[in-house]
Amino acid sequence: MIQLENSYFYVAYSTSGIFPAENCATKSKPGPLALILIMLQKLWTNPTKTFNDILSREIRWIEILPLFAVNGIYVVYYLIKAEKGYNLASNGKLWGAILGIIVIGSIWGIISNLFVGYLVKVTGRIFKAENNLKKIYAVFAWSSIPLIIACIIIILSLIFVRVILAQEETSSSNIFLSLLTIILNIGMIVPAIWSFILFYKGLKVAQKLDMTKTILNYILAIAIFAPLYYLIMFFEY
Repeated sequence: MIQLENSYFYVAYSTSGIFPAENCATKSKPGPLALILIMLQKLWTNPTKTFNDILSREIRWIEILPLFAVNGIYVVYYLIKAEKGYNLASNGKLWGAILGIIVIGSIWGIISNLFVGYLVKVTGRIFKAENNLKKIYAVFAWSSIPLIIACIIIILSLIFVRVILAQEETSSSNIFLSLLTIILNIGMIVPAIWSFILFYKGLKVAQKLDMTKTILNYILAIAIFAPLYYLIMFFEY
């Protein structure tokens, strides 16, 4: 067990890997939603201490890789939307689009985060950072927690668009769903901004750098990654 803000947590193989163990002899384990809410609360109220606690325990791939996937789903949704859009002409195509986003996004998220995380380690040498690669990966992963909210919004938005397209005549419900879809799409920006702020705070903790060096280190890693990214996009499209 490790102590986290006056309450004990134990580590287990689950979506987040952490759940409260206070009075665990008498209390059942929280479900996945409760785990997410616990982490969101702690990352909101005290992100630096939370990252210190996360990075002080054993870091497990079974926790990291699903959160990499969440990050990829968010990115791939916008990539496909910008390049080709989504064909939601039927229910089958709707679920095909959702499945495609999840599968392609998960693969892209895992590969890209592994690669960029390694680049952050490499460029960190320039700034004399503490370069524990697994801790860097943990920061990439746990800072993606808010994007779970965005991924839920993505699925809801696609479903709402399909419902709107399925109705031949304009109705008050269609207008309401259209406005709700617009609001949800705008709202997806908030988890992304929150995720980036958490990433910055977590990377400072992991690499023991000041604000300027943390930002420069990440920008340099992304600058190296960018040509590869555009090369992949060129061959894909």
